[in-house]
Amino acid sequence: MALEAFRQECNVEVRIDPSVGKAPDVLVDAALAVEALRNVIENAMKFNDKARKTVDLSAQTIGGFVRLTVRDNGVGIPPEERTKVFERFYQVENHFTGQVPGAGLGLALCKKVIEGMGGGVSIESDIGAGTRVLIDLPRSSAAK
Repeated sequence: MALEAFRQECNVEVRIDPSVGKAPDVLVDAALAVEALRNVIENAMKFNDKARKTVDLSAQTIGGFVRLTVRDNGVGIPPEERTKVFERFYQVENHFTGQVPGAGLGLALCKKVIEGMGGGVSIESDIGAGTRVLIDLPRSSAAK
């Protein structure tokens, strides 16, 4: 399903900060990076129990990396689950996130792809207030 159709189906407001357009160039496989980011954004939409769902995308430069932050206002991820969500076929328990169909491959794929391009992925989360997925992409040498 196309991301826009999925966004409409989930009734989510997606906001892109102007910092994204101003970020320096990164040295990545564009198609793979877009697919990884799409997986993160789709998770932010799916695992959200709020009546008014939001997903915010922003960027900042940190040393030799551009950090993309995908922030949602969903249920959050318990501390003990935050590293596990990057494992293949793993999903946080249904009683916590609600019954959401999926294979548990989105974040595992994201991590593998981003790390394969020399970047990194991590999660920060507040229970009941949302999650931030931090994607660090290596800046191109021309952008440094």
